[in-house]
Amino acid sequence: NRIRKRFKIMMEKGALDECKNILKSDLWNADHPSCKAIGAKELISHIQNGDDLNASVEKAIIQTRQYAKRQRTWFRSKMSNWHKIDVKNIYNYIH
Repeated sequence: NRIRKRFKIMMEKGALDECKNILKSDLWNADHPSCKAIGAKELISHIQNGDDLNASVEKAIIQTRQYAKRQRTWFRSKMSNWHKIDVKNIYNYIH
């Protein structure tokens, strides 16, 4: 799925190294929201506690999927009065 692919790309682009670097820097603060972000939290746990990397990645993917589901649920509740527009006819609405 897209979340799994996106996380794989994040790992390829150095997400793990970024977490390692922040842990070494003066910027590390376990209470800071960026250090609690989905993905960062799991990778930092891998680095600090020796958690299995594959398990940490899988946990981050699951957490991201659950967060996305909560977002969809929230948006659906806020959009109940919105009018649905057929994408095929979108030009009728914008021109």
